[in-house]
Amino acid sequence: MTTFDIATKIVSSTQRAFVVHAGRERRNHGHFIEESIAFLEIPNFDLTPEIARSRPLLRRAMRRQMAREAYGINPVGQRPTSELNAYSGDVLEDGSLTRTVASIHGLYSRMKPGDIVITPGFEQVGKYRRPIVNFGEIASAFSTADVFNGPTASSDRVPFRKVKWLNKIPRRELPPQLELRIGRPPAVRQIEITEETEQLLDFTYSNYIYENGSSSLIEASRYTGEKFGLLNDSSRLIEILAAAYAYANQPDIHRIDDIKAFRQQYFAASGVENIVVDFSSPGHWRIIGGTVTLGAFVALGVAILTSNVPVGALQAGVTVTNSASASQEEPQKIEDSMNIFLRSLTVAELEEIKGDAEKAAEEIGFKSRVQMVDE
Repeated sequence: MTTFDIATKIVSSTQRAFVVHAGRERRNHGHFIEESIAFLEIPNFDLTPEIARSRPLLRRAMRRQMAREAYGINPVGQRPTSELNAYSGDVLEDGSLTRTVASIHGLYSRMKPGDIVITPGFEQVGKYRRPIVNFGEIASAFSTADVFNGPTASSDRVPFRKVKWLNKIPRRELPPQLELRIGRPPAVRQIEITEETEQLLDFTYSNYIYENGSSSLIEASRYTGEKFGLLNDSSRLIEILAAAYAYANQPDIHRIDDIKAFRQQYFAASGVENIVVDFSSPGHWRIIGGTVTLGAFVALGVAILTSNVPVGALQAGVTVTNSASASQEEPQKIEDSMNIFLRSLTVAELEEIKGDAEKAAEEIGFKSRVQMVDE
């Protein structure tokens, strides 16, 4: 059997998201992306996980840092000690230093593996610098050994967090409610994931399950404004797959020999809440489902229909995994439903929709992010 990886993130109700700014005028953005890290400009700070967890210890460390910097400017008298206990842990009078302590605590302690990282920056497009926003996840716990030796004084021996960058978008695509939150200081800022800000999940993950719903991205990466008929055909394929989800999760399993009638009969019961369509060249569909596995099911169907696996092999069955989650409950449900659909189709009907999908893949880049693991 052929195996497909749905790579669908299961977002928990406790998922958190943080904006991390890449220094003044976003000057460290390139280091963030190239090195898969995020950091604050606190050179030679000698940060440890223990210090990062405690605000009093961070205030002591901040005063130690200030003493070191003052001595570096005017090296008179005794060199400042490295012992934290020699410095006060009381609240700092300088408001900017208090905000820096809060940002250090946020990035190096509060942010846990799996938390979303959002970083504004720029990318070079020809002669122009285009504002973009990068989305990723914290990849591991902070360690004392995580130190980046940057090329400037402000980035020399700075502690960093490892980040797995997942996506980027032009900044102009941010909705106003996210732009207001992402563009504001301080250097590290949490964004609560609410109904108003939930769209940030779309920007971070191609496919995901969140609470009682799901979302998946289907691309038309080579669409240029021509061949609009193929977009309509591809939209119908998406509707067929949504209908297949409804069909496979009800008791009346039968031979499918009229795909048009099948789509009309079952699509309304599929649980699709919305299909967001953007054909600004390139184009995409965002499938938003009212059930936890609908989005991944449709994405899997697109991968299957655009694959080079023969019809006979598909009707023998496929297996489904999910590299983005340890839970195999959802992949098994999706696998069972997909095999019911594939085995219910006549060979002629499966060949017809597979041919349409392959044509759309070739001419407009119709595809999902689901990957075939083996053949």
